[in-house]
Amino acid sequence: MEVANRLLGRGSEDSFRPYLSMSLGAQEVTPLEQAVAYAAIANGGLRMEPFFISKIEDANGSVLYQHVPRGRRAIKATTAAWVSEVLANNVVAGTGRRARLESGQPSAGKTGTAQDFSDAWYVGFTPHLSTAVWMGHPEEKVSMTDIQGREGTGGWVPARIWGSYMTRVLEQQEIIPLSKPPPPQRKSQPLYLADEKCAVDIDLGPERGLMQFDLPCAMTQVDLDAGIFLPHPEANCRMTELSATGIHRDEYLNCALVPNRNPVTTTTEPPVDGENGT
Repeated sequence: MEVANRLLGRGSEDSFRPYLSMSLGAQEVTPLEQAVAYAAIANGGLRMEPFFISKIEDANGSVLYQHVPRGRRAIKATTAAWVSEVLANNVVAGTGRRARLESGQPSAGKTGTAQDFSDAWYVGFTPHLSTAVWMGHPEEKVSMTDIQGREGTGGWVPARIWGSYMTRVLEQQEIIPLSKPPPPQRKSQPLYLADEKCAVDIDLGPERGLMQFDLPCAMTQVDLDAGIFLPHPEANCRMTELSATGIHRDEYLNCALVPNRNPVTTTTEPPVDGENGT
């Protein structure tokens, strides 16, 4: 909430309310505020006060007024660079693909679609300019369920308007790449729900192949290169063994020891009553 207030330049009288629904767009933001906030991201985290008049001259050419830019830091430069990269990827392979500029100028942006398609947004920037496009009814909520044969999402019409406008405005400007973020200080870590399960395959050897276990995700490690989950060294796998008397028995043992045992099956589900003499 504090970051949003800083990016939009809001004070104590018009600051955002601390409601959880704020992240879903429940509190109103003007197109100008959106453009200014995104400009701060493009500007390395520095928020500049918007203005309409840059200079006033009299009939003799004497300068009567000259705007002096004013700004303050809203977010860290590294944070701005990371956010910029995420938004740039959205234009390359996300919902903002239709906002791509014909010149090849890299850009970054985000689509937005309100419930019932009553509002649609595209807000984005290049190193030269930040622009917000809003589409909707100025006085009431009107569902835009059929806009050129499709639902009126932010990635359908607003993104194309943004791309066409920015292409025309920047056609005489040199192409400038977006700022690249520094490497992260630590490796990314997956986040899981408390009860979420992850499938782990354990190699039982050339004759028996792989056996899959469902472990709590917190007890797994991720091999990002291979795209697989590995059991944590302290993880226990639940197995079913068949005793000498023909009775199924559930057992928990360290997953690293599983290849040394002769399991009948994993026990994601308990054995069926009456099966194998039970």
